[in-house]
Amino acid sequence: MVAVRGFHPIGIVTFKYQTDRSMPAIYQNFMEKIPLSTRAIEAQLRSMKLAFFIEKDEQMEWKTMPPMFIYSFYRFIAQFRRLPDQSEFWQFYLTENQANFTEQIKNHLSALQARAFRAYPSFVRDVHFYYLLAESREFDRVLYHPDIDVKYGIDFIVQYRGQYFGVNCYISTPRSFQGREKKQFRHAKLTRLVLVDLPVHFKGSKKCGPFYLYSERELNQLITILNQHRFPSDTGIDSSSQ
Repeated sequence: MVAVRGFHPIGIVTFKYQTDRSMPAIYQNFMEKIPLSTRAIEAQLRSMKLAFFIEKDEQMEWKTMPPMFIYSFYRFIAQFRRLPDQSEFWQFYLTENQANFTEQIKNHLSALQARAFRAYPSFVRDVHFYYLLAESREFDRVLYHPDIDVKYGIDFIVQYRGQYFGVNCYISTPRSFQGREKKQFRHAKLTRLVLVDLPVHFKGSKKCGPFYLYSERELNQLITILNQHRFPSDTGIDSSSQ
């Protein structure tokens, strides 16, 4: 396998060439049986409000590993077939995890809640973008699973023109870059995908209620990045024979 990392004004593309283009069976689509849509999500978001706490604790921000917020967020969606609001998300997270909190976490619970409330809008953006990608019909498949997100740092897996790509979306802010620098060492490496970074900006983003969402702008940016990849059909190589 040969890895080539390239730069593009829209995003950063890592091409990992390999002969085995099949997907392992572990890549299941967590969202497949959840009957949501961008329209349903946006209808919900218009009536929601967001609240944030000023409180930040360095220990809780970067040096403590509480149970992952993301699992509770997606389990709520799977159970109730809708998005939680911030308070519902926090209460559901506590119900699932509070019994296993360490004394350190219990002593900094308000800082943990502040951190959860700040993380919440990004979870909403991602689940909305999943449905936007799936509804676009631009891709052969669109997959999401929290396990892949946590273990590999991949927000979505898309199949485009027969090739699987791992897509990582993030808001292009100094705090986001700081978080990515710290988290990159937590993630295992996955070599069966073409890995794509999609940095996006709040300016010009779609606004829905108090939320900034990914939209057709980011969809088109992603397709532009994917089209930089050299597909077997572009080179006359029949991947089925490899």
